[in-house]
Amino acid sequence: MMNKQTFDNGFRIVHENPQSNLPITSIQLFCDYGSVYEKDGLRGAAHFIEHMCFKGTQKIPNGKEIFIEYNKIGAYFNANTEKRYTRYIITCEDDYFNNCIFILSDMLMNSTFNKKEFEKERKVVVEENIRNEDDASDIISVNINKMLYNGSSYADAIDTLSFHNSKTLKYEDVVEAYKMFYLPNRMVLSIVSNISFNKINEALKRTYFYKAPKICNFNYNKYQKITTFSKQDKIEYNIQCKKGTTTLHLSIGFRTCPYNSDDKYILNIISNIIGGSTSSRLFTMLREDNGLTYSSDCYTTYHEHLGDLTIEIETDYRKVLKDGNKKGIVPLVIGMLNDLIKKGISQTELTTTKSNMKGSMTLELQNVETSAFHNGLDALMGTEPPISYIDVYDKYYSSITKSQVNEMIRKYLIKENMSVCLLGEHVPPIEKIKEECEKLYKK
Repeated sequence: MMNKQTFDNGFRIVHENPQSNLPITSIQLFCDYGSVYEKDGLRGAAHFIEHMCFKGTQKIPNGKEIFIEYNKIGAYFNANTEKRYTRYIITCEDDYFNNCIFILSDMLMNSTFNKKEFEKERKVVVEENIRNEDDASDIISVNINKMLYNGSSYADAIDTLSFHNSKTLKYEDVVEAYKMFYLPNRMVLSIVSNISFNKINEALKRTYFYKAPKICNFNYNKYQKITTFSKQDKIEYNIQCKKGTTTLHLSIGFRTCPYNSDDKYILNIISNIIGGSTSSRLFTMLREDNGLTYSSDCYTTYHEHLGDLTIEIETDYRKVLKDGNKKGIVPLVIGMLNDLIKKGISQTELTTTKSNMKGSMTLELQNVETSAFHNGLDALMGTEPPISYIDVYDKYYSSITKSQVNEMIRKYLIKENMSVCLLGEHVPPIEKIKEECEKLYKK
C-alpha cells in the first residue's frame, strides 16, 4: 500500500511497505533542482550544491562528522545530480531511521556554505570533471544529448570542466540558488520501509523538513528552464577525434516521448529487443554472429518534455564500416533498424522480451531502493494515479501487443528523430558514415 501526504509547508512524502520483512529502510529525497534550471555563469551549480550539503551545518559544523554518523551504523549514503533533480539516498536499518532522517534534514535545510569549504570543494568538483574529460563514454553521452535535446535546457551537460573558470559559479550566486531551491515545497521524500507511516510522520515532525516555513515569493524567472526543442528534419551528425582512445565509440539516438507518456512502456520493450539482453538483436548480430564487439547496449531516457532511445557501441575503429570483406558495425546496425521498420518484430521476440522484463522487474523488488526511486520520481514528475513498482508490469507491459510495438517503431525510429555520434582517435570520414546512415528506411 502506498501512502502520500503533503505538509502545510509543501513538503511531500510518499511511503510504501517493501516486499520483504527485512528491517531495511530506503530513504530517497528528490530536490526539484537540477542542471536544467541553470544559465551561463551558473552552470554546474546544482552539482556543486550537492557537494556543499555534505560540508557541514550549524549543528554539525564539521562535514566529516556527517559521514562518521552514517558510517558507524553501516548505512549507505550517497547523492547524485541529474538534469531535472538532485537526489539524496540513504539505506539503513530500521532502528536508525529517526537519526538518519534528522541528519539529512539538517544537511539539506541548514547547510552553512562556509566560504573556505566552498573554495576547497571547488577543487574537488574540478578534479571530478577532469576525470570525466578522459572518459570517452561520458564525452559521447554529452555529445549525443546536445543533439537530441538541441534548443532546450536538457541539451546542456550536468557539469563539465568548461563550467569552472574565474568568471563562473560565484559564491554568492551559488548560495542564492541553494536558498531559492532547497525549500520544503520543492522536495519529495520517498521512503520504503516496514516502519509504519504514522511513525514516519512522527519522526518527520521533529526534523527541519517539517519545521522550515513555506517560501514562494522568489522570482524564478532567471532560472526558467527551456522546454522547447529545435526542429529537426534530417539525421544530425557529430564526429569527434579524441587522441589517446584505443576504441571507437558510436551512439545512434532517436528522439522519443516525455516521462508521462504511455508510449514509454512500448519503447522500453523496443529497447530491450534491440539491445537489452544477451538474446537481443544487437548482441546476437554484432557479437555472436560477427564477433565485432564486446560492448553494445540500447537504453531509454525520459524527461518531462521529451525522451530518447539510444544505441551505444564500443568497438575496434577498423570495424566501423567494414570487417574485411564483410559489413562493419554501422551498416549492420542500419540494416537491423531497417529490418525492424519494414518487417517489425516477431511474436517470439515479444514473448521473450516481456518474460525477461517481468523476471528482471520482480528481482529488482529485492532492492528497496528500486521502489523508493520509482515512487519518488513519479511523485516529482506528477504521475497520477501513483502506482507501485510491483504493479507496473501487469498494468503497462503485460497487454502490449506485437502490432503496438511495430507501430511505435515506425513512429519514432525515423530520420527526423535521429542523431549519430562517433568518438575516437581514428574516426572514419563523415561522408562514409552519412552514406550508410542515410540508407535508413524512409516511409
